Amino acid sequence: MILSLIFAALALCLPSPPAAAAGIAAGGAHALAVDNDGRVFAWGYNGNGQLGDGSTQDAATPVLVPGLDHITAVAAGFTVSLALNDGGEVFRWGGAGGQGAQPARRRPEKITALPPIQALDISQDTALFLDTDGRVWQGSRLGGEQPEIRAVTGIEDIAGVAAGRGAMFAYSYDCVVYGWGKGRSGLLGPGVTGA
Repeated sequence: MILSLIFAALALCLPSPPAAAAGIAAGGAHALAVDNDGRVFAWGYNGNGQLGDGSTQDAATPVLVPGLDHITAVAAGFTVSLALNDGGEVFRWGGAGGQGAQPARRRPEKITALPPIQALDISQDTALFLDTDGRVWQGSRLGGEQPEIRAVTGIEDIAGVAAGRGAMFAYSYDCVVYGWGKGRSGLLGPGVTGA
């Protein structure tokens, strides 16, 4: 949370765009911001293409992510970046790496396996997507050749989602909070120790 506030302050105070940030996200060592015109800017580490500018050059100041417009939200994982447009489409870039892995995506690419989405969040490399019907979808291997997207079953009428390292959460319009993932250290709530 504190890191996100620092990045937000930096994004607003740097002499280059965006002049006004409508949304911001902090990843492993990079940050994303969407301005009031729906453009996405990125800065920081770019070894996996997570800045989306077609290179692997790090950037100390925000660079425009080409090929995206009408963006309403961004999310930054460890090496993967996501953007959501006003038509409910989700775009991904960055990721991969490691021995034998596919090369990183250096430019945004649409995730076609999703229905229209209204909100998203990502932790390291696992994301949650909330569709316009209140259903939740979970995505992994987002930096790979073909991301794994699956519906989260047993919950409905969801209002929001949050992705954490080892645990995922969703809350409903009825004020019910759902959690799944690793239960170590009480992460999923009192008395929950397993997945």
